[in-house]
Amino acid sequence: MKDGLILLKVMDKIRPGIVNWKGVSMKCKNVFDRNGNCDEAERCAVELGVKMIGIGAEDIREGRKQGVLAIVWQLMRVHYLQIIGSKTEAQILEWVNTTTGKEAKSFGDEAFADGTLLIDLARSIEPRAINEELVLKGETEEERVLNAKYAISVARKLGAIVFLVYDDILGLNKKMILIFVCSLYDLAQQVA
Repeated sequence: MKDGLILLKVMDKIRPGIVNWKGVSMKCKNVFDRNGNCDEAERCAVELGVKMIGIGAEDIREGRKQGVLAIVWQLMRVHYLQIIGSKTEAQILEWVNTTTGKEAKSFGDEAFADGTLLIDLARSIEPRAINEELVLKGETEEERVLNAKYAISVARKLGAIVFLVYDDILGLNKKMILIFVCSLYDLAQQVA
């Protein structure tokens, strides 16, 4: 990560052509090459709308975990919001509620905690992908863990890009749940 190349490749994937590859050193031989790459990564991040408050090229160059993770999270969010087009988080949540017939008020709502809501979303995309015998009520911690793992497994089987782990579902990590739901939304749009 310290040479900025991975971030540059991700940014170029999000918006092809944003990176000035002529100025990027693919084989960093010294600190000057790394500096140039990290500066380019910072420039591209700002152009993509990533908020770089208190974060800069130096954080990438020095491999500061918190700063790099902040950039990566924002890039994931830009990418998924780009995938869903002009939809807002509220509209995606409305899609969840309409599709499942449930009433989640936010992506941190308890309705997501037992994993069944996410399984229901996957079922709406491809009902045959769900083995109903593996879907549990989610009344115990063990059942919630198994449901969360199963929701992730089914989403991957359907072709979703999954960034979260089952702990994100159990802990109601609303950012990661949003990204997971956006991935399912993208699949649903492809099927429709």
